Parts: sequence; structure tokens; C-alpha cells
Amino acid sequence: VNLIVLGVLGCGLAVLGLLGNCLSMLVLQRPKMRSSTSYFLLSLAVYDNLILLGMLAYFCGPALVQYSPGLRHIQSIIHLTVVAGYPLSLAAQMGSIYTCVGFTVERYIAVCKPLHVANTCTKSRTIRVIILVFFWSILYNIPRFFHYEIYYITSDSPGGDEFGRNTTFKHIYLIYSQLFFMFLIPFLAILLMNIGLIRAVKVSMSAQRSMCASARKEHNLTIMLIAVIVVFLVCQFPTIVDNILVAV
Repeated sequence: VNLIVLGVLGCGLAVLGLLGNCLSMLVLQRPKMRSSTSYFLLSLAVYDNLILLGMLAYFCGPALVQYSPGLRHIQSIIHLTVVAGYPLSLAAQMGSIYTCVGFTVERYIAVCKPLHVANTCTKSRTIRVIILVFFWSILYNIPRFFHYEIYYITSDSPGGDEFGRNTTFKHIYLIYSQLFFMFLIPFLAILLMNIGLIRAVKVSMSAQRSMCASARKEHNLTIMLIAVIVVFLVCQFPTIVDNILVAV
């Protein structure tokens, strides 16, 4: 089952996701597409690719090695990749969550506070936000690099190093902090701003006939981003719950 689900299907989905994100990045880099929103979407595509690469290293690779004797010689490389790649994939997950918060805020200001758009939703400010999200995601996940270590065992024993098995570390960082910073803050912010966006979209739909071309374009962009955010929340929620349950 692991070989089919994680090894074959998992690898296939990850590769398709990587190709799709790379195509999106090529489109978003075009001069005509450059805007504060496209910068956020480009950053999101990069984070998603890192998550997929982490999935290949952490789930798909070990499954293929376990059931493929011809690949056993690279097992030690897979283990090293897991120890280094797992924290980086979690940092990418956090980066994708807060990038989603960033462009939700940008859309909320553009739709609900249009008088502040010129001063707030600029490309330079968007780049600063993206850089801030990057460093925040890395700094927050530094303790993850001390969560696991590689060692050889001859009998069953718990995984992780002494720091990773520390009860205080598990409760404060892996459970409460994870719940607060990875779930409550970003998801509540996204939910509240999306409620405002949906209300604004309903109002604009009633006046759609009198819209000019630029206003109609902004309206369609907002609907598209709401759909992206909803799909994002649905896909991220099980992963966050799984990370907390693993810590418990």
C-alpha cells in the first residue's frame, strides 16, 4: 500500500504539481503580469514547489527505497535528506500560509479600502512583505533542525534526538505554538478578510452591468483569489492537524 500510495501516486502527483507550479512561475514572470498580486502568487508557487520536494524526500523516497532492493544503496542519502528537508518543507509550509495571508490582505485593501491602494499595495511593499515572511518562516522553524538525528538501532526505540523528545519542547513548540502561529492567527485573519471580500463581491455583482473594463477585471481577479484561498485552506488544514497529532 505504501509503495502504491506514497511511492507511485505520491511521486506522480508531486511531479505534476512541480510542473504546474513551474509553468505558473513562467507566466507570472512576464512583464505584463507583474503586479503586487502576481508577486505574491509567484512566491506562493516557489513555496509550494519546496513543499512538494519535501514530500518527495520525506514520503515518496523512503517508500520507494523500502520496497525497491535496487535502491537500498541510497538509503543513507534519503535519511540525510529527511533530516535536513523536513524542517525546510515545514518552513515552506509556513511561508505559503503567510503568503496567502499577505495577498488576502492586499485584495481586501484593494476591494474594501480602495482609497488606500495607491499608498499600500505597491510592488516595493509587497517585496518587503515577501522577504519578511521568508525570514519569519526560517527563524520559526530553526528548532526543527534539532528535532531528529540519524543513528543506527538494533531494537525498537523512539525517534528524534533528546531535544526532539523533550516534553516541554513538544508541548510549547510542537503543539501550542504550532496551533497558534500555523493555524489560529493566519486562518482567522484569512477567514475574516474573506468574509469582507465575499460581501464586496456580492455588492459588485449587482452593479456588474455598469462596471468599466478595469473594474470588471478587478472583480474577476478577486473571485479567482477567493477560490485559490478556499482551496488552499482545505488542503492545508489536514496537514496542520497531522503535524500536531504527530507531535502528541
